[in-house]
Amino acid sequence: MKKALLILFILMLITPIIAQETILSEKDQLLVKGAKIEKEVARLEGKLKLTRSKARRLKLNSLISGHRARIEKLEGEMVELGKIDEITEETVIVEEGEKGEARLEFEIGGLAGIFAGATGLYGELRLDLNRVYGPATTSVRLSGGFAQSESGDRRYAPIHIDGILNFPPGIITEVENYIGVGLNYVLRTTGQVPGAIGGEIFYGVQSEGFSGKLFGEIGYGVLRTGFTPAHSGLTLLIGYRRDWKI
Repeated sequence: MKKALLILFILMLITPIIAQETILSEKDQLLVKGAKIEKEVARLEGKLKLTRSKARRLKLNSLISGHRARIEKLEGEMVELGKIDEITEETVIVEEGEKGEARLEFEIGGLAGIFAGATGLYGELRLDLNRVYGPATTSVRLSGGFAQSESGDRRYAPIHIDGILNFPPGIITEVENYIGVGLNYVLRTTGQVPGAIGGEIFYGVQSEGFSGKLFGEIGYGVLRTGFTPAHSGLTLLIGYRRDWKI
């Protein structure tokens, strides 16, 4: 089971890169990269309109300027190749959701696989935050579910809260990716008793698919009961989530 999940995660990690290199022309590769950056700029500009804090506005403007510089670099590459004169609005798709009145926006999804060496199934909710650190935007994830120990003799019902740094394509890899760290608490474990606080650290990649986002994570986690040895080890999860608004 673990080997199959590991193979699936690796395929999810490399497929977007392979697809771009083998299916898309050189022109299309540059256009796709530019479109993703433009989409991120549009998202940040939407945040900027809603932000009143001077410090946050400075950070957002700095991040937007950095993305614009990357777009100019891409345009230069295209000019050298004689492909197009510039990346125009016709070459990118900007979500309509970035326009109009402000709403509460969040993502809901589910994920399954191995957490801290235990096989599990989880639901999650992600919320964007206003904090920006260099090229990374921030979000928080709330999740919960069920997990079973590797030996099968103990079950856990944990809840999690994670802080996440989200990186656009071209910073760490050529696809969207993120890193996160958080805490978990076992609400119930075998014997109908509460557990204790544990933690996790992880790295994830994601891509558009099925009107939402497909993603995979790898990391390390710890589940604690407080009265038995901690269950710790590899985290290897795959999942799907989509945007919601209220």
